[in-house]
Amino acid sequence: MSQPVRDREPARRGFLTSSIGKTAVIMPSAFLAATGIGVAALGLLFYVSDVLGASPAVTSMFSALWSFTYSISCILLRPVSSRLLPRHSLIIASSGMAATVLLIPITASLPAAFILYAV
Repeated sequence: MSQPVRDREPARRGFLTSSIGKTAVIMPSAFLAATGIGVAALGLLFYVSDVLGASPAVTSMFSALWSFTYSISCILLRPVSSRLLPRHSLIIASSGMAATVLLIPITASLPAAFILYAV
């Protein structure tokens, strides 16, 4: 015999859930973050060459540094990132990127810019 209607629990929905999928939020957010990285990287190249007076060779090394450290960190930090939810990874990465990009003009030093850009 089935249970009476009044004893059945209604379907519970979380407070922050929505009907759209996770990828519908994560993919545009990742696209916006990648666009921000590209714009910031281009601006930092001009900042390093014009304001900090870096030579073209140093500016080229500066531009390659982010891609190199990004590739290495994807390989080395895979066990750490696999434990995080995608939204937490995105929040941590965006916050870290914003903090380091803002610290580069504050320090106004070429060695500090290299260290912060690599982070």
